[in-house]
Amino acid sequence: MKRRISLKWAISVFLTRLKSGIVMNRTKQWVVSIVAAITVCFACVTVSAQEDEIIEEIIVVGYAASLQRAIAQKRNSDVVSDGISAEEIGKFPQENLAESIQHVTGVQISRNQGEGEFISVRGLEPKFTATTYNGRLLPSGSGTRAFDYGVLTGDFVSSVRVLKSPTANMLESGLAATVDINSISPLDFGERKVVAKVAAKYDELGGGSANPQATFAYVDTFMDDRLGLSLGVDFTDRTINPQSFGTTGLVRRVYNLNGTPTEMAVTHIMSLNDAETEAERTSFIGNFQFRINDAVTLGLDTLISEYNQDFNQRSFWYNPEFGAAVYESAVLDGDGVARQLQASNLLTLPFGTFNEELQDLNSTALHIEWLAGDWTFNAEASYAEAEEQNTTIFVTGIGFGADLTYDVDADAGGPFSFGQPAGSTYDPLSTDGVILANNIGVAFRAPTTDEISSLRLDAIRELDWGRVSAVQFGIQVQNRKLENHPNSFNVAIADIARELGLSGPSEIVPNYFHVNPDSILGDYSGPAQMQRDFLTVDLDSYRSVFPIERQAELGNLVPNLGGTTLVEEETEVAYVSIDFDLLDDRVPGVLGLRYVRTTTDSAGFGPLSGATIDYGVNGGTIWSDTGLEAASNTYSEVLPSLNLNFEITDNLMLRFAAARVLQRPDMNQLAQANVVGMFTPPPPETDPNAPWFGSMTRGNPDLDPYISDQFDLSLEWYRDNGGLLAIGYFRKDVKNFVLQETFQMVFPVDIVDDIGGIGSQVARTRDGTFTVSQPVNSEK
Repeated sequence: MKRRISLKWAISVFLTRLKSGIVMNRTKQWVVSIVAAITVCFACVTVSAQEDEIIEEIIVVGYAASLQRAIAQKRNSDVVSDGISAEEIGKFPQENLAESIQHVTGVQISRNQGEGEFISVRGLEPKFTATTYNGRLLPSGSGTRAFDYGVLTGDFVSSVRVLKSPTANMLESGLAATVDINSISPLDFGERKVVAKVAAKYDELGGGSANPQATFAYVDTFMDDRLGLSLGVDFTDRTINPQSFGTTGLVRRVYNLNGTPTEMAVTHIMSLNDAETEAERTSFIGNFQFRINDAVTLGLDTLISEYNQDFNQRSFWYNPEFGAAVYESAVLDGDGVARQLQASNLLTLPFGTFNEELQDLNSTALHIEWLAGDWTFNAEASYAEAEEQNTTIFVTGIGFGADLTYDVDADAGGPFSFGQPAGSTYDPLSTDGVILANNIGVAFRAPTTDEISSLRLDAIRELDWGRVSAVQFGIQVQNRKLENHPNSFNVAIADIARELGLSGPSEIVPNYFHVNPDSILGDYSGPAQMQRDFLTVDLDSYRSVFPIERQAELGNLVPNLGGTTLVEEETEVAYVSIDFDLLDDRVPGVLGLRYVRTTTDSAGFGPLSGATIDYGVNGGTIWSDTGLEAASNTYSEVLPSLNLNFEITDNLMLRFAAARVLQRPDMNQLAQANVVGMFTPPPPETDPNAPWFGSMTRGNPDLDPYISDQFDLSLEWYRDNGGLLAIGYFRKDVKNFVLQETFQMVFPVDIVDDIGGIGSQVARTRDGTFTVSQPVNSEK
């Protein structure tokens, strides 16, 4: 249909939209209506100036077009897969890749501070999903095999495919799925394109601040389309202000309830938390391609990304389970849980937490493609590294004598009602009686590094052997290395006072603990009545006078040898696959066989014979005498795979896939680690039989890999209008599943006057009961 666009028609559209905005009485609707109408009017005035020009065809491109490309890609795929394609350069549906991929069937995401971070496919943990960039595996600085998608921007991505059934030429580490991220290929794009974008997003959780983003991308070809180049730079800054109320479970024991011994479960910790988080991401991509002649093409592509997060949290904790608390009254349910409680002489903890997380990712590959008659050869050498540096400090005050009453059931599923009981003189906002308990650094720029280097050669031969259309085989050698270097420090309180220029420790709290500047949870309007203001440390002021670098220096920064580990994984692979078709080309398929041999070497520090555990007055816990330990493990597996696609009609397709898949345990689970910690301070010398509890975490270099025998069946109807309706079934039988086994062991603990210092002396020794946690293989 031909339509002449006129100014009269544009004004009609404007009035209709404006009327719609008035009727709905929404400010946002007004804005949208006016902006849309002005845009249309502007376009129409321009067209009206050329009265004789008639628009023959209007082509609309956008998200619908990207969906149609993704559906076409799914239809033409050899395997069970889903995906998302970019509408255009710099126009991937969302900047955060995890946010985009969550729209794919079977994909769920987990969030960090409201932004997508890890993805799960088909209900399995993120570590079971392999993430590749242009076909090569991406490392993870988390110590697991789960990739953090917050590191990547989506602006330079052309497509993402979620491959749910494997073929022999695919990496073997995606038991749930393999997510293949593809960047812009300049020779395939074939033209010059420059994209610049500057944007700002308003985030209510960011305290009303605007979060800026800037993107620049350039693609071009030269020398008669023989040389291609693409470059991209992206910067994103995001600030949010999450606030929360939380609890940390129940403690069940016999309490003295109004003079009567009563077994009941009491809430352990009730917390109020107000945080500020800033996340900055800077990414760079480069892709260089050179077609030397019709047979040989060279390529070099690189990805560099830096993601920094600063987390500053102010908190206030009530501890109703504190041993010296006095319990006046309680309402218990049938399980003995205190649904309502009134108590006095409670412990309070006003404190601040600072966490800095620095993530660096780089991945570079040099590859060559050579066409030789019916043969295609591909060779690639790649190197990738991910490093994550963590800094975490706690500055904690401690107060005694608090009064509290709480009601769990005031708002089912929401926060407790809590506050001061009638007649109480306790002031939770006062610094009276509050002292500084500690200044602990759990880590100071402690690095975890994951490196992957790989050599790969693939060969493909096009054939005309009856039903066999192609054969492909290849080899690959990969080395993956994970290093952990944890550390810690603890600053003496007397040193803190001197550093802050105070006359003594008693002045620290009055000078640096204040009422939280925000009255938190302002959007909550439920029935629970709770405290909105609380006392906490002014961590910004504290750090401005006493920087973290100086805290680490004064706090005697020491490595945690029990957690200092190196895991090296060597993988050798050979595979072959055959492309074939049946029933007059209506049933194309791929049959493959992949052989994998893996050798794992793990080294770390463990206790020597006769070693004890040293517990310092600052709370640090280490082995008294350690030595280097090493272990090695080798295993191999043959992994068959079959993918069949039955084209029932032009629009109806039935897919079947069967495969054996290998998934290696997390690298940090394979570490030769032995980390100890104490739950509580040592009991007094006057009570030598009192229990003293601790924890211990061990790795297990002897873990076997997960093995999954899995099947997929799906029926897909591709509609003429570009839509898709599909139903699928899958089954995974997994053996060697890794679970955490816990058991208790008793070790002698030396209570010393210092940890890591010169001239440490043992004050006394007593036994500690440690709950040991270690990963082990279980059944299916």
